[in-house]
Amino acid sequence: GDHAVSRSVELARQQFIEALCQQADQSARAEELARQCLITAMACTETLAFTHAKLLLDRRKATGSMPRHVLGCGVSLDHTSDEIRAGLLSSFDYFYLPTRWRAVAPHEGTYRWETLDNWCEWAQRNRLPIMAGPVIRFDPAHLPDWVYMWEHDFETIRDLLYEHIECLVSRYRRVVGGWNVASGLNVNQHFTLNIDQLLELSRMSAMLVRKIQPQARILIEVREPFGEYCNANQHSIPPLLYADLLIQGATHFDGFAIRFAMGQPEPGQYARDVMQLSSLMDQFSVFGKPLHLIIAAPSDNVTSETMSSISKEPIERSCGIWREPWSPSVQSGWLEALCQIGMSKPYVESVTWQEFADHPTSEVPLAGLIGHDMQPKEALRSLTSFRQALTEREPGDVTDHTG
Repeated sequence: GDHAVSRSVELARQQFIEALCQQADQSARAEELARQCLITAMACTETLAFTHAKLLLDRRKATGSMPRHVLGCGVSLDHTSDEIRAGLLSSFDYFYLPTRWRAVAPHEGTYRWETLDNWCEWAQRNRLPIMAGPVIRFDPAHLPDWVYMWEHDFETIRDLLYEHIECLVSRYRRVVGGWNVASGLNVNQHFTLNIDQLLELSRMSAMLVRKIQPQARILIEVREPFGEYCNANQHSIPPLLYADLLIQGATHFDGFAIRFAMGQPEPGQYARDVMQLSSLMDQFSVFGKPLHLIIAAPSDNVTSETMSSISKEPIERSCGIWREPWSPSVQSGWLEALCQIGMSKPYVESVTWQEFADHPTSEVPLAGLIGHDMQPKEALRSLTSFRQALTEREPGDVTDHTG
C-alpha cells in the first residue's frame, strides 16, 4: 500500500470518482478530472510494465538464455558510405536488407541485382548476418507497376510471386540467413484478395523458401498489429486471427515479425503506451512461435514542413505523443523502452530498428539513428549501451545457452 504505484492508483481512482460526481453540474471540471485520471493511470501502467520487464530481463541474462543475434537495423540500399557501414558493424548483431520487388525488377522479366549483390558481398566479407525481406508486400512502394495489370487475376499473381521468390531466394540462399517472406498480407489494402487467397500466398511463400533454403529462418510479418484497419476494410484479416489461421493451416515458418511504428499520422502509427505494446506481445505469444520485433519512431514531430521537405503531402492530423512531443531524447527513450520490454520476454528473439540513417524515402520520416548530416542521434547511443548491457554477466554466472 505504501508503494508509489499503489498511491498513484488510489489517486486515479479518486479522480475518476470525482469526475463522475461532477458530470451534471461542472462538465468542464469533470472533463479535466477525467483527463488527469487517464494520465495518472497510464503512468502507473508504464511503471508496472518497466518494473516487470527489468525483473524478467535480469533473469534472462542471469540464466544465459539470451539469443546470439539480438539487435539489428535496416538500411537504405542507396546508403553505401563507409561511415554507415562502419556504424552497422560496430553497433548491431545483424542487419536487415530490404528486397523490394519494385527495386529489383522494375520491368517484367528484367532483374537488377547490382545493389543487393554489393550489400551481400560486403556483409559476407565482414561476417555480418543478414535478415532479408519482405519478399512479398502489396503496396505501391514495393510492388512493380507492371504487376498491377494482373491485380484481378489471382492465378497469374500467384505464378508471378512464385517465380519472383524462386529467383530472389535462389540467388542469395548462401548469404542470407533469414527471410521475411510476407509482410502485411493481413492488412490487404491494395489488392482485392479474399482471406483464402491471402492465406494461400502466405503458405506458398513460406513453403517455397523452405524448399529452396531448408536451413533459413522464415518469418511472416504482421503489420498494424492493433488492427484498426479492420473496420474500414472488409477484405482484411484481424492480426490475431491471421496468426491463428496460419497456425491452424499448418504453415511451416519459424516466427512472427511484429512491426511497431509510432510518430506519423498514418494507419497503425498512432502513439500508444508501452503497457499496450507489452500486452500485445503477450497476446501473440499464445501461438507458440518466437517473435521478432521491427520498431521505428521519429526524432522530431512529423509536421507539414518536415513532410514537404521530403517530397510528401502535407500532414494536418496529429498522431499523438509518447509522454512529450517527439524529439531526439523521446525517440531514445522509446527505443530503450521497446528493447527492454521486448527482450525481457522469453519468446522475443530479436529487435530490429527499421532505419539506420534518415533519408528522403524513409517509411517513417526522421526515424533514423543518424541524421541527414551523418551525426549520431541520442537513440544510437542508447541502443549501443543496451546492447553492451545484454552481454554483461551476473557475478558468478558461467553458463552459456546462447543459440
